[in-house]
Amino acid sequence: MKHDLEPTLEHIQANQDNSGEEQKYIIFCDSQAALQILKQTPTDQLSEAMAPLLKQNMEFQWIPSHCGIPGNERADRLAKEGSKQDQTTESFSYQEVKSVIKGI
Repeated sequence: MKHDLEPTLEHIQANQDNSGEEQKYIIFCDSQAALQILKQTPTDQLSEAMAPLLKQNMEFQWIPSHCGIPGNERADRLAKEGSKQDQTTESFSYQEVKSVIKGI
C-alpha cells in the first residue's frame, strides 16, 4: 500500500539515530485521507518500510491545507515542484537533502 505518508516514513527510517535512545516523531499531514488509511489499515498490510516505524513513538497530526500555514504552504509548493522533475532511484543523505532545501 502506497500513500502520501510513505515517503515521509521511509525518510525517517533512513535517517534514524541508532543510539538506542527512544525518539519521538510528530508528523504533520494535511491529507485526512492518508491519515484515515493509516489508521484503518492493519499493520501486516503496510509496506515493509512502514510497519516497524509505526510501532515507535510516533504521533500524526492533521493540519488544514491552503490556509496560510507557512511550513505547510512551503511543503505543498516544494512537492508540486518536485513532482514535475525527473524522478530518480538514487538515494541521498539527510544532509544532502537539507542543503538542497536550504538553497531553495
